[in-house]
Amino acid sequence: MLFPRLLILWGLLLTMTATQAQSSIGGVVFNDANNSGVRDAGEAGIDGVSINIYSPAGQWLGWTNTAADGTYSFNVQPGSYKVCFNLHWAYTGFSQANAGTNDNIDSDAQGPGSPACTADVQVGSSPVNNVFCGMVGNTSGPSCPKDIFTQVSNIVCNNNGTPNDPSDDTFTFTLLVTTNGGNDWGFDVAGQTMLDYGVPIVLGPYPISAGIVFLDVQDHDYNPNTGYPGCLPKHVQATPPAPCSSGPPPPPTVNINCPTNVTVNASGANGATVTYTLPTATTTCAGGASVSLLSGLASGSVFPSGTSTVVYQATNNCGQSTTCSFVVTVNPQTICQTTRTITNSTFPCGSNITGTNYGLWLDGVVPGLNTTLGKTYTLSNGSFVENADGTASFTAVATNNVNSNFTFNVSVQLCGRTFNPPANSPKLPDCFTATPTNWYYYTSMCGTLTGTNGLQGAVLNITPIGPSFQVGTGANLNQNILVRRLGLI
Repeated sequence: MLFPRLLILWGLLLTMTATQAQSSIGGVVFNDANNSGVRDAGEAGIDGVSINIYSPAGQWLGWTNTAADGTYSFNVQPGSYKVCFNLHWAYTGFSQANAGTNDNIDSDAQGPGSPACTADVQVGSSPVNNVFCGMVGNTSGPSCPKDIFTQVSNIVCNNNGTPNDPSDDTFTFTLLVTTNGGNDWGFDVAGQTMLDYGVPIVLGPYPISAGIVFLDVQDHDYNPNTGYPGCLPKHVQATPPAPCSSGPPPPPTVNINCPTNVTVNASGANGATVTYTLPTATTTCAGGASVSLLSGLASGSVFPSGTSTVVYQATNNCGQSTTCSFVVTVNPQTICQTTRTITNSTFPCGSNITGTNYGLWLDGVVPGLNTTLGKTYTLSNGSFVENADGTASFTAVATNNVNSNFTFNVSVQLCGRTFNPPANSPKLPDCFTATPTNWYYYTSMCGTLTGTNGLQGAVLNITPIGPSFQVGTGANLNQNILVRRLGLI
């Protein structure tokens, strides 16, 4: 029989989505011979009528054909449905809907056009079996001598060679067609002709995204075109499986890893040479990634005292980029408290003046000592104390090189120690080469020369002139030794 086969096909669609107890909706399509709109005694059912079922919103839910006795049924979940009937080829129209008082036998299909649909039918847990459809104007000729039965199985997904892209997944299915009229000749389906009955064929591939596949199976000889109007094609539907690709591939990524922050101590007034580990980059984009310095100093550069931010960028062949940064800290040079012994210096190198070494030069301060040698003083008991807070003090006894009775007590205070040259500094010597890289400076200076012995009562205030007081090898400008002489007023 045709009817059970088609119910199996329909069950393939509905049982896949069933999540609760099923009910059913059905009835009979009948030959309304007297056009009364009611199925009277003796009015036969009509075989092979195509019927579709919809939700109230018009969503197609499935189809079936009537059995030989005109009956049909859909397995459904409780809810509201609309049933639509296609006019059989042998009839000219539909009966009047709801013409009788007995809803169990009157026609419910609302014509006149085809398909004729019912109003919404409410289905509960109990089956509804009284949705009838009458057809009128029977012009049927000889019945079809051969019935066709179909079975769909083995629905298989194919990722189409792109396992990460479900949009192009396809599927195939196996169709088995049999007949009760003998296996002579063959059937036609999907553009293929004279296929053998009883031999499974694989159809497809069909795109899963296109939804359910509907096909018509027709006997090659017994069909309306060859004088058998009752031999209607049999409908076949195949519901696609879920896509078998895992989903769209993740977008490419690019990452960069910077070194940790770097801290060093300054090696000179200009800071320190810093070498750091270069950043590395990784990416999922083909072709790798390149790393470039975006801002800051390159490894191996001299970084100034303080903090400097270094920024690198990684870029891949997919046009993506990302950055990372780290901080280089150069601690400025510091001096712990220390005491230096003051020594006397020779006359400036290259000078034609000779004589006793000196530590203090005073020009025209003491009347009567106007000779060159009378301007120089030898220092004794001298010390130069530098403190961790950036200050320093200088003390000594200065004795005139002409008259040893002329003496001063020297007291000088310095502050503002810096390793970066202030304005007008450094002051470089003329007669030898000095390297001021490691020199440092005091930006402020004050003090007194207090007279003793023959200069008792004299007090001279000291302020700096010219470049800042500088400390370093060669900084005294006379010899390539440590401390520069004081420039005084």
